[in-house]
Amino acid sequence: MLAAMRKGAGTWVARIFLGLLVLSFGVWGIGDLVRGFTDTSVAKVGDVKISQRDFDIQYKQELQQLQQRLKTAVDSEQARKLGLPEATLQRMIARSLLEQEARRLGLNITDEVIALEIRRNPMFQNSLGQFDKFVFERVLANQGWSERYYVQLARQDMMLSQLQGAVESGANVAPQPMVDALLRYREERRSADLVAIPNNKVGPIPDPDEAELEKFHQDNAGRFTAPEFRKLSFVTLTAADVADRITVPDQDVRDEYDNKHDRYVVPEKRTVEQLVYPTEAAAKAAYAKLGDGGNFIAVGKETLNLEPRDMSLGSLAKADLPGPVGDAAFQLAKGGISTPVQSPLGWHIVRVTAIEPGSTRSFDEVKDELRKELALRLAGDELFKLSNQLQDQLAGGATIAEAAAKLNLKLHEVAAVDAAGDDPAGKRIEDLPKAANFLQSAFDATVGGDPQVIEMPDGGYFLLKVEASTPPTLQPLATIRDRVVAAWKEQQRGQAAAKLAKEIADKVKAGSDLAALAKEHGLELQKTAPMSRTGLGAEGPVSPQLLAALFKAATGEVVAAPTPEGYAVARLDKIEEAAVDPAAKERLSQALTAALADDAAGQFRAELQRDFGVSINRKNVESVF
Repeated sequence: MLAAMRKGAGTWVARIFLGLLVLSFGVWGIGDLVRGFTDTSVAKVGDVKISQRDFDIQYKQELQQLQQRLKTAVDSEQARKLGLPEATLQRMIARSLLEQEARRLGLNITDEVIALEIRRNPMFQNSLGQFDKFVFERVLANQGWSERYYVQLARQDMMLSQLQGAVESGANVAPQPMVDALLRYREERRSADLVAIPNNKVGPIPDPDEAELEKFHQDNAGRFTAPEFRKLSFVTLTAADVADRITVPDQDVRDEYDNKHDRYVVPEKRTVEQLVYPTEAAAKAAYAKLGDGGNFIAVGKETLNLEPRDMSLGSLAKADLPGPVGDAAFQLAKGGISTPVQSPLGWHIVRVTAIEPGSTRSFDEVKDELRKELALRLAGDELFKLSNQLQDQLAGGATIAEAAAKLNLKLHEVAAVDAAGDDPAGKRIEDLPKAANFLQSAFDATVGGDPQVIEMPDGGYFLLKVEASTPPTLQPLATIRDRVVAAWKEQQRGQAAAKLAKEIADKVKAGSDLAALAKEHGLELQKTAPMSRTGLGAEGPVSPQLLAALFKAATGEVVAAPTPEGYAVARLDKIEEAAVDPAAKERLSQALTAALADDAAGQFRAELQRDFGVSINRKNVESVF
């Protein structure tokens, strides 16, 4: 056959066929066969690609650091909301830009400088503050780094630090005029005479006629529109849901009890008082007084000038006391007094005033509790298995109700719930999974779509189907008339308060007395405390809008602005220049210097990004999570 193939290959037909085959490879390209079919980089910075693997490693390191700072677990969804993945990617891009610019500029760090930096690093020094090669090698081994890799990493870091420092050096000190101007702006204080006009102090508002009410209802449809409600069917799979399905052998429960026996032992406790003397002689002299019928409290007062509270140690277990002191205290009967005993703290005389017997919870007392704990611990595997069985049932065409029944799981149904978890009456629906992503998933899902098995952030799963949806609907006026009337009246009061504020302000501007006008309308003239632009010192009716208006006004000028409860008229009374506080000035200077350095570094990175070019493959970024 091979001979026949070789013979056939020499014919003109075969040559044409082979030519077409070669041409097809040229059209399709054979590069993918050599390089792989897909590009898995998350970003390209100049000619350098950041791989998914490197991004994943860096992201996990930063996630671990975040969890250590927060001292709590952070799942992927929470990390995404905090912006950690994007921040990690942007830091990696910024580093790559700086590395390429450093190479382009020919920056280099000599071996001697690297060696000196390593020797100076406290992380590699022993207890005497000296570089220790053993410590150096141990730290690197713990990180999984070779010496060569660490030296390369240190060289890169120093090179980047050198470049970054050069960029930021132009902003090493904030200009003094800038500091002074900003300090004056921030620390200036203003005070005013003020008349507040609450909405509820405006005269009675008559009921609207039908036409006015209907128009208000339509014009404010957003206020009176019920949100979308969805009808849901769902099944939850949590450790508690499946724990009852798990059989824990008796021997496992007994082994768990033996391993955690100390957990069920409540030690004996004693209420102890003590006198501590610096010498044995002083302690024996005090003990002699006690032996002659002396009162413990009186002897403590006489010999050490102690009050009763200073002698009391409270209720303690034996382990809570220094060894010899604990031995002495726990050999005494109630009311007993020990002979002097020595500890590193001195010579002690102790008295026991109360005894709480210890106890041990027996195996029979705690076996049910232990069995449940073990079942919950083993529930993870059962949850995963059940979730797969659910998906198999759905893939086989079962409805959510059929799948739940088949696997003996409870089916929950909610007739109507909004995105906040409330029913149409505004009452919180308690029978919903506590998972943070449940309602979001319910309102992201397609109405009538296939049920979805979704993992909960804190473990477990839920199977969810959106059966129906009621779109946002303007509630009929007839059903919410009282609510609409109240809202209309509140609007009218607000308009009346604004009108009265304008009238008063106009009259004061024309020369009338603000205090007299306030009294005429049954209002009170107030004097504000000195206030800053940021609201420090602003209280009561001083709203952000009123504060902003006062800081635009000249002394004696009158302004009017809305407040949380209505309107206010204010006349600027006094402007106080900023007091010069050297410490505050220094803090502001440091903050400005840091901000200017950040701005310089940001502008430099933006220029490098335009120069080298940066592209991000969002699909590959998302696939990491």
